[in-house]
Amino acid sequence: MHRTKITRGSAAGYLAWVRRAAAHPRVAAALAEVAVSESYARKMCEWSDKLPPDCRDAADAILVAAAAAGTQLTDLAELAAEIYTRSLG
Repeated sequence: MHRTKITRGSAAGYLAWVRRAAAHPRVAAALAEVAVSESYARKMCEWSDKLPPDCRDAADAILVAAAAAGTQLTDLAELAAEIYTRSLG
């Protein structure tokens, strides 16, 4: 923080995104391409983190495509819930 002259909160936010980007490369790519907003990307990561590890990448792909197509956050939440339900079966 002292070398970069950023606050503790900014440093924590940056580190959180580094971890998210490593775990969710499709979401990170969509964010970098400005296909989704930071707040949508954060929520999509939160939702897919609840899934079994082998389902996350596919879920991220579905959620990113829907968000990039203009799907509202409430509808994305319903889609994420459906993905979660199917992952259990």
